[in-house]
Formats: sequence, structure tokens, C-alpha cells
Amino acid sequence: MSAHRQTSLSFASAVSNKRLEEVASYLSEEFVWRPHPERLGGLGRPEGHSKSQFLELMRGLNDIKKWNFNTENPMKVIENDKSIVVHLHGNPEHISGRIFSAEYVYMMDFDEQGKIKVLDEFFDTVYMEELARLS
Repeated sequence: MSAHRQTSLSFASAVSNKRLEEVASYLSEEFVWRPHPERLGGLGRPEGHSKSQFLELMRGLNDIKKWNFNTENPMKVIENDKSIVVHLHGNPEHISGRIFSAEYVYMMDFDEQGKIKVLDEFFDTVYMEELARLS
């Protein structure tokens, strides 16, 4: 397994289980998070979000107990020397007890030290709409 693949799947597992100190350890200081599609509420913006903004948002997501990404068996992984695309399935668990089915696509660019520099995250819009109805 390549170093980028190991990092990306370990990062996804940490996100999935809300281990935020571990999440932060995978991110470069210049990290930028760009959620897609851009039309998603106030999240989507072309300039992206900084490392601190991303972690603050993660801390505030209290409606989801955990995302339950299947990082053991990603649906698809495509990589080159500095980037990777990981397609994952998850079963997010809402605080109401409802469990969803959702897909996620992470596109990650890495810096020279192997830290995640850019994360383009593509959300499952059907899941996001279902989640919004519960709020």
C-alpha cells in the first residue's frame, strides 16, 4: 500500500470516528478544504476553508455520532505521485438513531512531507437532503 493511500484511508477513518486530534495530524499547515458541490449551503465557496475552519466545523457536527466509512474496502482508489482520489461508502449514524447510506469522494493533494495539502470533498447530495430534513 502506498504512503498516500495509507494516509488517505487513515485520515478518512479518523474523520469517520471523529478523532479530531488524529485528523489534524494528517493536515499540512497550508491545508485547504473545498466541499462540493459548491451550492451546498454556506459550505461551498471557491476559496475553500483553512485547517482551523475545517476542524472547527468538524467539532460542531453534533448531529452525527459517526460516519462509519468503509475504509477497509474503498469503492475505488486512483492515485499518482502527489494526489489520490478515494471513493468511499459510509453509513452515517444520526443522533436520532437513524442510519443513512451515503457515498463520499475525497480528492487529496499532498505536500512534500506527505501531509494533506488540499482536500476536495464531494458529498452525497441525497444524503445531505435527507439530513437537512431531520434538522
